[in-house]
Amino acid sequence: MAMLEGILEELRKMRKAAIENLCLRSYIRYIRCLPDDVLGEIFSHAARDTQRSQPIPWILGNVCRRCRALSVSHPALWSNIESGLPSRIRTAHLERSKPHGLTVHLKYHNIEAVSHLVDCSSRWDTVNLDMGIDILPILDRAHGRVPMLRELTYTAYPNITRLHQEAIVHNLHQLAAACNLVELSLVSSPFSVPRDAPRSSDIELPCIHALCVVYGEFLDFLVLPGLEDICISDGTKCLHPLIGRSSCFLRRFTSEDYAVGSNIIPILDRSPRLLELRLGQFPEIAYVTTHLTIPANFDTNFRPPCPELRSISLCNIIKDHECSSVIEMVESRIENPICSALALSVFQRRGSVLKGRMLSGVSVRRDSCIGQRRTRERPDHLVHRSDMYMLEYGDASEGVVGGIGSGESSGRKLN
Repeated sequence: MAMLEGILEELRKMRKAAIENLCLRSYIRYIRCLPDDVLGEIFSHAARDTQRSQPIPWILGNVCRRCRALSVSHPALWSNIESGLPSRIRTAHLERSKPHGLTVHLKYHNIEAVSHLVDCSSRWDTVNLDMGIDILPILDRAHGRVPMLRELTYTAYPNITRLHQEAIVHNLHQLAAACNLVELSLVSSPFSVPRDAPRSSDIELPCIHALCVVYGEFLDFLVLPGLEDICISDGTKCLHPLIGRSSCFLRRFTSEDYAVGSNIIPILDRSPRLLELRLGQFPEIAYVTTHLTIPANFDTNFRPPCPELRSISLCNIIKDHECSSVIEMVESRIENPICSALALSVFQRRGSVLKGRMLSGVSVRRDSCIGQRRTRERPDHLVHRSDMYMLEYGDASEGVVGGIGSGESSGRKLN
């Protein structure tokens, strides 16, 4: 009986697979009605799904002869290449993707695959580097041979610190060849950059507008005139010299640097076009709130700091004097006609207590139509109907606890 049950189970699976196959085949007649250019665009959209266990062009080749012919004739479908692909498949991708730019993922310790892909560096468009130190010397062959490179993400293993410190800084010169680079991420374990490094090692990347860097002292070797968006985890003190050296205008500034302190003031002074400010680890919030507060007796010639600032995100505002300084700063900027409408988000860590009673005292005085109500989920909820300013609080375990801003900025629609 057990044997018969096993055979029946196998037959049921075969029957189910056959039914699913027939259902899928029923769609093919509709696909055949689509023009080649439309079908090619659909295939290109599907190719952006990087979570598939098998590259999309090989899946399409098993549908029908027309799908296979179309996939082979669309180079963009073959342009996403993992270094872990088998040699024959990798070679097929490189041939069929010509002359399209390549999205290359260089990972692990597959020296043969990395060497093969470095030989095609002139076609690199987007590169993700996640490699061990034994692979890095191979990249020297790509020096000066990346004219199409637009985006580079580099994630180093912790043992990257085994390299000589000057060698890491020295090897940054390879970035200079990527003159069209738009976004750059430098993610590495902290190490000490030699203080006596020559200033001639400065690297100018004119097209970069977004930079994510864990170790701020990398900034000492960069000139980024087009920089608008920066996220930095440590060494924020190096950002002010970069701004002066590059003559750039920040629009978005994110810092997780616990020790930034008063170093943030010159950064704000050199960022008159700043739109968004996010501070994650900042124990001395008074430096920011005091500097951004508009004096009550300001004259018409007074130029407020960061007048275009529209969004501020702060973390762990739990002390009474911190709440008071936030209130004073928000009210002063709301009342100033020169400043843009401001959105404030306060994030609390699990278990911390927000001084909601104090923050609920924020008053918006542009108009008098202010409505206030209490709910079980959010005990304090203040809504300014005409300008759509909002102050609300929720469960600390949900992450965002408080917010002041327009309905559009805060992501909440006000009726």
